[in-house]
Amino acid sequence: MLAPPPPLAGGGETPAGMVTLTRKEEKLRLREENATVARELVRRTRLTHRQVNAELNRVSGVRKISEATIDQLEQRVRAGDRWLAKS
Repeated sequence: MLAPPPPLAGGGETPAGMVTLTRKEEKLRLREENATVARELVRRTRLTHRQVNAELNRVSGVRKISEATIDQLEQRVRAGDRWLAKS
């Protein structure tokens, strides 16, 4: 007898009723959050987008946003939040 099939990709609900995101959806959400943090840093610091993004990438170990892991994207958001707290 075969085991039941895995849940379908595209998000769904866990047994506890929590909505889950696919890896792709989570990365998209984190990229959007990173863009929001970067825009706010540009506004507050008067640095260019390039300067802000380069610094956030440096401190979080990101080479290119398109190649970043979920962990790196989360680290980048936290770094941006710390920087905003100091601004």
